[in-house]
Amino acid sequence: TENISAQVFDELFRKNIGTLFHTGYMTSRAFAALSSDSARLLTVLSSWDYICPDYRMMTVVPWLMEIRRKNGLSFGILFISHSPGLYALEWLLIRDLVCDKDLIVAPSHFAEGVIRLLAPSLAPHVETISHPLDLKPYNAKRQKRGDRIVTLSRIDEDKLIHRQIDAMARVVHTHGYGHLHMVIGGRLTDPDSGELTSYARLLQFKISKLNLEGHVRLAGEIPPSGKHDFFK
Repeated sequence: TENISAQVFDELFRKNIGTLFHTGYMTSRAFAALSSDSARLLTVLSSWDYICPDYRMMTVVPWLMEIRRKNGLSFGILFISHSPGLYALEWLLIRDLVCDKDLIVAPSHFAEGVIRLLAPSLAPHVETISHPLDLKPYNAKRQKRGDRIVTLSRIDEDKLIHRQIDAMARVVHTHGYGHLHMVIGGRLTDPDSGELTSYARLLQFKISKLNLEGHVRLAGEIPPSGKHDFFK
């Protein structure tokens, strides 16, 4: 959790917004337990000005909006759209349920553009607020341009690792940056069988097919204690 992820962004957002407003926190498991007790659920929802679902709870936003509409509640919904391209169904469902009070936080101008493309009617509710990361001062004179690109991710198709490898092929073979190397960290095996996943085999094949054996390496799972050194 010390590295960049949706969980880290949510925690940073909660930490920083807590200096400005009174906030409370409930785990997604505890919130899900409320769904079987409608009276208690309505009491919780009506006691706050805003409900801010974390990245695990994005899919329940349309449900929350429908509960609000049916019961005449006044809470607003504030949600951080970490991966707006994955929420096409949610954008479709909420466009007729959104109210003036609701706010969609896009973490970048690119993310805001994706939301505007997929759901133009939601544009008035979108605000770009960068993730509150503490960055070291940038000094161009001290910055050394290295020869290595690192990726640390779940090795799943929805993370588009194969597109990174395609891009690396163009960088190396088409544009002549033969000194560059890419190291990809992440579990390659199925946790149950211990065998390489089909996606990991696809990535290995792509690396070979694109003549990138000397430029792209699949490093496998990086334990939490090794992540700092991996990035360094």
